Amino acid sequence: MTSSSGMYRILNDGTPPVGISYTRPAWQQVFLGGPVIGWAVRRVDSKVYSLDIGGYPYTGVVDGNLIATIQQEQEQDQDWLIQYQEAQDAYTITSSSDPSLCWTVESSDSAESIVTVKPLISTKSIPPQYLPSQLWRLESMVE
Repeated sequence: MTSSSGMYRILNDGTPPVGISYTRPAWQQVFLGGPVIGWAVRRVDSKVYSLDIGGYPYTGVVDGNLIATIQQEQEQDQDWLIQYQEAQDAYTITSSSDPSLCWTVESSDSAESIVTVKPLISTKSIPPQYLPSQLWRLESMVE
């Protein structure tokens, strides 16, 4: 995935895709099972990507929650490091400004759980192992 830009579904193992609702306020939280699930992934730098969804040109963090927004504000607007974790055959998505913060499923038990941005947790092994709630799959929406 990380070599190209395109349209993707982003999923945590065994959960519905990450999305947003059809309503279009200035910003909204990102959650599992949202009806709008197509993410535009654009490469900014070698491992840095800009992610947008449903006509919201920016993603960011407000109060620890991942949001989609129409407003570009420095405190919340983010680009993301998308790194393949070969040992777990999945990706981590971390803040490009603070790579210790990672997209995290708040509760994998709920089909509509919000996506938060929390400290990345890994083992000190080689290769490191990451929490399942912080691992993502990116599926191309272009056949």
